[in-house]
Amino acid sequence: MLLAFLLFFKKEKICIFKGSFDKKLLMAMLGFTLAIMFQSIINQINTTAGKLIIGWRVTDFAQVTVYGIVIQVYMIYCNMSTVIQNIYYPSVGRAVFEKKSTSEITGLVSEASRIQAGILYIILIGFWCFGKDFIQLWVGIESKKIWICTALLMTASTLHLSQNTISCILKAENKLKPKTIILGIGALITLLLGVLFSGVIDPIYAVVGAIVSGIILFDAILMNVYYAKGRIIDLPFFFKKFFKGYWIVVPLTLAVAFAVNMLMSSVTWLMLIVKIAITVITYAVFMIFVGLNNEEKNQIKKMIKRR
Repeated sequence: MLLAFLLFFKKEKICIFKGSFDKKLLMAMLGFTLAIMFQSIINQINTTAGKLIIGWRVTDFAQVTVYGIVIQVYMIYCNMSTVIQNIYYPSVGRAVFEKKSTSEITGLVSEASRIQAGILYIILIGFWCFGKDFIQLWVGIESKKIWICTALLMTASTLHLSQNTISCILKAENKLKPKTIILGIGALITLLLGVLFSGVIDPIYAVVGAIVSGIILFDAILMNVYYAKGRIIDLPFFFKKFFKGYWIVVPLTLAVAFAVNMLMSSVTWLMLIVKIAITVITYAVFMIFVGLNNEEKNQIKKMIKRR
């Protein structure tokens, strides 16, 4: 397509460049796009390489299907956090270009991260309590294995998914290279661990365990070390705002959901919907009275008034 455009411009005598050629800008753009490309490759390694390892280790093709379902549900969970990131990217980019203070940028990012976490926490609670029933009704095979593996992946990735908006700062400041290096090393180590342990234990558990370990060590721990050391954000201030209210709401909602699941043990679609509805309503009530801060409550009131 690019070649076709260039030929078209030449034919129609359309000038592509105005003024002098900015080599410095081109190199900056090249570094940025390469970082994005390598991060896409890393994501493919983390999600697709497991299928190759499992297909190599097992003779039952159904196990590859089981792993495919695990990754499918996990990717849906991951995609739930990217919506908020896309919404906040212009605001974060503007704050960076206006050279706002680190505390101001951290406050903006923590606001977005709290919204992301609020969405992810209720899904995670519901999946831990009702995920096995959902998988049994939806797929019908290996429901326990799919449920456990998916729940572990979702739990391990919740923190770094909630921090997705910090990537907007890295993009705006063109500092994606360190992140790419950290996650690239993590992907290679995860792949190596998956290959080694898949020959010792169940290949699916081995691959999922390797991915979970990589997410915790590289995405959750080392990336936050980089955010702190690189002064990308004020990390203590971020976590103080991020966890406020949630550390009460999440355990309480989890306890209620667990009790509901114990009392309503029947496995049907109707019963599953009822249990999910009770949990969501409980979570919403706890969020209103305990989880949300005054600024977030005011934002919700404004949204209601607009409607």
